[in-house]
Amino acid sequence: MDSLWIGEGFSYDSPPDNWLLEISGMPFGVFSDMLGTPNQYRGMLFGSTGRFGCANPTPMWDFWDQFGMAETDMIGWWEPELPVKVVATGANGPIHATAYVNRGKKTLVSLGSWSTTNATVTLTFDWTTLGLSSNMVKSLKAPAIPGFQTAQSWQTGAAIPVEPAKGWLLVLSA
Repeated sequence: MDSLWIGEGFSYDSPPDNWLLEISGMPFGVFSDMLGTPNQYRGMLFGSTGRFGCANPTPMWDFWDQFGMAETDMIGWWEPELPVKVVATGANGPIHATAYVNRGKKTLVSLGSWSTTNATVTLTFDWTTLGLSSNMVKSLKAPAIPGFQTAQSWQTGAAIPVEPAKGWLLVLSA
């Protein structure tokens, strides 16, 4: 078994701790599909996307294949060794980050917001854990993923806008 379908009726507006313990499947060591109208921004914090038939996860799956998700180690926002720290300005709820690390090569940072207001975030990195250096990574790139996000790029250390209940997938590479 490599994924879990826990059931119907979960609220994707639930707080982050509820996602972790009830929706995600992480306590069982597996990923969980989301039913209905998923919040993929929050779901990506837990390696989840919409279940095929309820949503069209194909663009996200295509991105996962292109990025090489199978070669990464997931370090979730709840783990003390998370190599990405989020500082949010203007948020009235948490904005979390999860890192998918291919040590020394590239990292995917998933941002997911529970804020009901527009906010900006700045990110700081534990470059040693990522196996990268600030000299190597000059920008954070949000790749175009149909139905999820348009292509954007920010300098490392820049303020990144985050809309309510949304987020980003950001690629760090040399």
